[in-house]
Amino acid sequence: MRLPSERNFRIVALAEATSFLALLAATYLKYGQDQPIGVQILGPIHGLLFIAYGLLALHLGQRARWRKRTTALVLLAPAALRRLHRRPLARPPRDRSPQLTTTPAGPTAKPDRSENVTPNQRPREVVA
Repeated sequence: MRLPSERNFRIVALAEATSFLALLAATYLKYGQDQPIGVQILGPIHGLLFIAYGLLALHLGQRARWRKRTTALVLLAPAALRRLHRRPLARPPRDRSPQLTTTPAGPTAKPDRSENVTPNQRPREVVA
C-alpha cells in the first residue's frame, strides 16, 4: 500500500531535481552571458523545494519505517550530487612547453631545467 506522503514526496523530488537543472542553466547564463535574473528568481524557488524535499523525506522515513541508513542516503543524495558538480573530475594537464621570456632582443625560450636536477644538486645559473 502506498502512503499519501509517498506521492507528495515523488512530486517534490521531481520538482527539486528539475529546479536544480534549471538553476544550473541560469548559473551559466549569469556567468556566461551576464544575465543574473534567472538565478535571482530560481534560487529561492529551488531553496524552498530543497527544504520541502528534506522535510518530506524525514516524514516519509518515519511513516514508512525506513532504516536510519536509508533515510540518511535519501537526505544526502542531492547534497552529494551538488558537491560532485563543483569538484573537477580530473586535473588539467600540466603545461610542459618551455616558458617564453621577453628580452630586448625579442622572445626567447627558457629551458626547463627541473627534470635535470637531482635532490642534492642545485640548478646551474645561466649567464646571458
